Amino acid sequence: MPATPAEIARRALAGRIAPPAELLARYAAGRDPDAFAALVRQFGPLVLGTCRRVLGQSPDADDAFQTVFLALARRAGSFRDPATLPAWLHRVALRTARQVRPRHRPAPHGTAEPVAPTDPFATVVWRDVRRILDEELDALPDKLRGPVLLCWLDGLTRDEAASVLGVPLGTLKRRLSEGRELLRERLTRRGLAPALAACAVLAPDGLRADVPRPLAEAVADAARRVPMRSAVSVWAAVAAAVAACGVALVTAGHAPPEVAPPPRAAVALERPAGLPDVPLPAGAVARFGSMHFSAPDRIFSAARSPDGTRLALGDGLTVRVYESTTWRLLHTLAADGGPDAWQKRQSLAFSPDGNRLAYAQNGKLALTWDLTTGRLTRRFDRDGWVWQGFCAFTPDGLLALSDEEELRFFDPVTGAEKHAVGVPNAIALSPDGKHYLRHTGRAGAGTLVLGNATTGVDLHRLDTAVGSEPEVSFSPDGTRFVLMTRYGAAVEVWDVAKRALVKRLPAPPQPTDGERSGYGAAFTPDGREFWLKLPGNDLMRWDAATFLELPRFAPGTSQSPLTIAPLPDGRTVLVPCDIGRVLVFDRQTGRERPVPGRYRDAAFALSPDDKFVAVGDASGRIDLLNAATGRLERVVRESGDPVHKLVFGPNGRTLGAAEVVYNGIDLTKDRAAVRVYDTTDGKELRAQKRDGAKDREYRSHWPLLPLGFTATDRMVISRYPQNTRLWDFKTGKHTDQLAASNIHAALSPDGTLLATEEHGEAVITDVATGRETARVEVDPEEKANRRFGDIMRFAWAGDGNTLAASAPGGNVCLIDPRKGRVRTRINVARGGDWRFSFLHQPLYLPFSIQALALSPNGQQLLASARGGYYVALWDTGGRGKRLAKLECEFSVHGRGATFSSDGKRLFTFSSTGFGYSWDVENTIAAPKN
Repeated sequence: MPATPAEIARRALAGRIAPPAELLARYAAGRDPDAFAALVRQFGPLVLGTCRRVLGQSPDADDAFQTVFLALARRAGSFRDPATLPAWLHRVALRTARQVRPRHRPAPHGTAEPVAPTDPFATVVWRDVRRILDEELDALPDKLRGPVLLCWLDGLTRDEAASVLGVPLGTLKRRLSEGRELLRERLTRRGLAPALAACAVLAPDGLRADVPRPLAEAVADAARRVPMRSAVSVWAAVAAAVAACGVALVTAGHAPPEVAPPPRAAVALERPAGLPDVPLPAGAVARFGSMHFSAPDRIFSAARSPDGTRLALGDGLTVRVYESTTWRLLHTLAADGGPDAWQKRQSLAFSPDGNRLAYAQNGKLALTWDLTTGRLTRRFDRDGWVWQGFCAFTPDGLLALSDEEELRFFDPVTGAEKHAVGVPNAIALSPDGKHYLRHTGRAGAGTLVLGNATTGVDLHRLDTAVGSEPEVSFSPDGTRFVLMTRYGAAVEVWDVAKRALVKRLPAPPQPTDGERSGYGAAFTPDGREFWLKLPGNDLMRWDAATFLELPRFAPGTSQSPLTIAPLPDGRTVLVPCDIGRVLVFDRQTGRERPVPGRYRDAAFALSPDDKFVAVGDASGRIDLLNAATGRLERVVRESGDPVHKLVFGPNGRTLGAAEVVYNGIDLTKDRAAVRVYDTTDGKELRAQKRDGAKDREYRSHWPLLPLGFTATDRMVISRYPQNTRLWDFKTGKHTDQLAASNIHAALSPDGTLLATEEHGEAVITDVATGRETARVEVDPEEKANRRFGDIMRFAWAGDGNTLAASAPGGNVCLIDPRKGRVRTRINVARGGDWRFSFLHQPLYLPFSIQALALSPNGQQLLASARGGYYVALWDTGGRGKRLAKLECEFSVHGRGATFSSDGKRLFTFSSTGFGYSWDVENTIAAPKN
């Protein structure tokens, strides 16, 4: 019996679809329709993407797509090497589309050619880029073109591409490397930088295009009637078809092109940050990376609009609404949550028509906005109302809020209370407005109650043990709800009408040292699946209909996901994370899709000659960017363990990289390394490693940190918390050892002095002798506030005559390292100490100063305070006058600020790789704000 489409899809997800060689043999032998359908499904996105890059998203492109696969049906029995099939399909698609192009009618004047809503490269400039890219791909040898096409254009991993081509993984890697290098050379000769081509292929799904089901079915049906011929007759048939009827071979059941919906006319749109025509801030001369799918602050709450076209993100002080496919900022809404908003449970909700947005903060306030105008319509903060951090809209547009006494329903425009039911502490309302879930505020069994939202009558008290702040979620149709049991032990799905448990799905074992190990469980807004966040931040997913586990999403240990927001295409999902990033995942495969120009947990270093900026991130990739333009110059390495820190050698050719793998639960799985690379060719020169399974002394997240190089080209490595060693990377031997060690230790530019922190004092050590030369009390006035780690950052002036050290209260102390005394202090967090409140008590924040940098002569200081968002340039002489406030649009973290060697330029970076190069003189002269 032929396999059903559902069975074929199931086998595809499980990786059991036959390779192309087998599919071609099956089709050639017996005209197996399932085999041909599998070929269309496997290579259709590649072919359709190629046709659309030439013809646009038009019926002509769909017809060219059909022509290519009918040519394949004719030639299926004559392939000598099935591994060349992807290259052959790309060449036939490109040439067929070019033959159709003279007959392709441009859109009428004033009418834009329809483009896919997720296509970020639909401009004239990008059409030229893609045209050149296709031409040079077509010119590659067949054996090199196949791997490049599958890995670059079709978005496959190397393992997957090797399986498709039927070659060993090593062979695939070698051919991919050769093809990429040859392509890079050819693109450079044509004036197209490799970085530009890389951006072109890093769109979601590479440059593939999802094939509409009617189109795939139509070409599969037509293939049954096509006789098999030789390769020569294929080209004759293609040419005849194009000349005779413009390639319109299959008209029955032809699928109309998918046209992107028009933009919302009532909303004033801004172009996304990172595009060339976005003005630079005052004083900035170049931009690095992109803010696409990133927020300028942390994310505490998120909500998807009913149609999936918008995503709202809240940080306690501000709510930002983005267009979900292009990341255009639609609204910036003041939420006025205060500096302690991060502690409060928050909720965002769109109205059913998508025209209103509500925000509620636990015990604080609730707000509503009209998204057609962007204006605040109502504020709910009357005395006696202590909101539960929950808000929802009813089907008729009323806003539901809950306090400690009642579940209340308001008119979101007038603020009038329409009605209320005696339901205290409600934490969820079903989308149909018929049922609620309330919580008694205690952990344990019997504390979660399901009730009737119309009458306020409790219907069922759940016997499931939940935490003190349970995470619950109704399905979109209101018939079910999902919850996480206490300590994240399992996910339970309940039927609302039957008031009965439908399914209990156990989670992997988790530590029970906290009330909630995972963020919670929830349905996706489209109701197709539900998920659970695990301690390592992985998202387990299950199909809501079958309860089968789906591929996990792995955001990474440093990013805590808040929700899963599917896009309108049904395949792409956005995952907002609390550190300000929105990750993009493929729903079917569970793989993360790269965002052009964005890094994750990036580390930076400026070369001694100021020509390059080295960037490494959690993927293990290390790039060299042009320091003047921000463009990619070369890739030092493509992948590896997460990069935590980078340092250049004195000659600029050597680059040291610190790697850290932190498991968080099992220390034996931790590992770290310091590697030295030649930046000209990416060759690894030497490596020093530590492994948690073998090294009993390995007990820290920061075990190996390269601090810099001495004048004799020896690397200084901190083995915190044990010691600091000098390592001759040319021989691989340790030459000296220093007792001083610290997480944020800093080596002077000439490699002679080492600054560390010990018990609130700055300690300066001579690297050559290992002797302590000075010990400085950084800020005696703040001694009562000091605790371990309060001195968080150090920065040396280029001449080595000044050392900056951060201190409590937002102060920076400027130290004479030779004399061992404080020259002056500057408060870089003006307007009072930056404190958060915890349990109504002020909580001192030792991490308030995130980054420090001193100019080469020590006369100017750059500091980022208040979590890294207040970035300013200061005069270190006199009273510490503020020279300029930099509008960075992001948090400048500890490794993200440095001056050029001549002091004329300044660089600031975020952890996503987004950054600016500033002209210091122009920045100071710019109008003050």
